[in-house]
Amino acid sequence: MKPKILSKPRYITNLDELKGISQSDLAEAKKVAEKFPFMANDYYLSLINWDDPKDPIRSVR
Repeated sequence: MKPKILSKPRYITNLDELKGISQSDLAEAKKVAEKFPFMANDYYLSLINWDDPKDPIRSVR
C-alpha cells in the first residue's frame, strides 16, 4: 500500500464529499468548481483545518 503522501491526485467531482467544510464555503467552492476543476490527493485534503478560516491550505483559491 502506498503512503498517503504519494497517492494519486483525483478530481473532486462531488464537493459534498469534502468533510468538515461549512455550507457557505461549500456553496462558494461549487461556484468556482463550475469553471475550474479541482484536484487534490487525500493527504493534502487531510491537512486542511476547516475550522480555521485563515488556514493557509484552505485559503488557496
